[in-house]
Amino acid sequence: MRIRIIASTLLLLAALALFAAASRAQSALPGKPVQPLELALTYNWAHSNAPPGGCGCFSLNGAGLQLAWPAERKGFALTADLAVVDQPNALLTGNSLTLGIFLAGAQYRPAKPVRRWQPFAEVLAGFGHASGKMIASSRPAIDANFAFAGEAGGGLDLRLSRRWLWRAAQADYMAATFNNGSNNHQNIFRLNTGIALRF
Repeated sequence: MRIRIIASTLLLLAALALFAAASRAQSALPGKPVQPLELALTYNWAHSNAPPGGCGCFSLNGAGLQLAWPAERKGFALTADLAVVDQPNALLTGNSLTLGIFLAGAQYRPAKPVRRWQPFAEVLAGFGHASGKMIASSRPAIDANFAFAGEAGGGLDLRLSRRWLWRAAQADYMAATFNNGSNNHQNIFRLNTGIALRF
């Protein structure tokens, strides 16, 4: 069931990206260059602290989709980040945890990338959704399913061709406010790598 929800969400975001690309192609003015829309599919590794506060740190693995829509101001883009990461046995306790991450914000790329390498930085905000035995096993955390999340970070892409990029590395710090019966604060470090398509 969980895999079906994840797959449906990822397919929905991909369909939205294709619809946006088609709309941009139709609305482009003759002679005016259209900055490319970018869709990235990434592998996500996350490192988080467990309830109730402190470290008790563990890792999660998953996948994500990132969409960047260039703004009129050169170098800037509106961006959306959707990811799902999972840990079936957090801290060897048998408790599972799945985090869904839904963020939107701004991205900046230098106007003149250094050769084929293209750095970027971004700031995003949105919400996260938590599920699994780790949430259900903590009575104060029953209402912890949805929480605010904010993220800042950046990465480095390698231009493979006019359309394809390799997201060599992306590192982000995310703060979340899931109810954990203590300080209601999580520190999550995310590393991503994957492939991006510009169209």
